[in-house]
Amino acid sequence: MPEKTLQEAVFDSIYTSRQQVRRRRIAMLVLLLVYMLRGLLILWPVYVLVVVGIVYPQTARYLTYLLALAPGVLLWLAIYVAGARKDYIQRVQGHILKQGYLSDLLRTERRK
Repeated sequence: MPEKTLQEAVFDSIYTSRQQVRRRRIAMLVLLLVYMLRGLLILWPVYVLVVVGIVYPQTARYLTYLLALAPGVLLWLAIYVAGARKDYIQRVQGHILKQGYLSDLLRTERRK
C-alpha cells in the first residue's frame, strides 16, 4: 500500500476534524430542509385536504380517499431526500468547508 503524500495527510486530518464533521452534518440538515420546503410549496394542497378531513367531521368518510394520497407523499419524500443526498455528494462530500459555507450553500445553485 503506497504511503500518503503530505498533501493527502493534511487534507485527511482537516477533513476528519470535529469541526469539519459538524459542518458536514449541518450542511446535510440544511440541504434536507431546503428540499423539504421546496416540496411543501408544491404539495401544500395535499396537506390542506388532510387538515380539512381531520377538522370537519362531515368529511370523515372521505378520509379514506385522503389516506390514499399517503403513498404519493412518501414518494415525494423519497425523491426529495435523494435530491438532497445528490446535492450533498456534489457540494459537500470531499470538500473542506470554510467559514460561511452555509450562505454559499443556500445562495448558489446546484453545480452540474
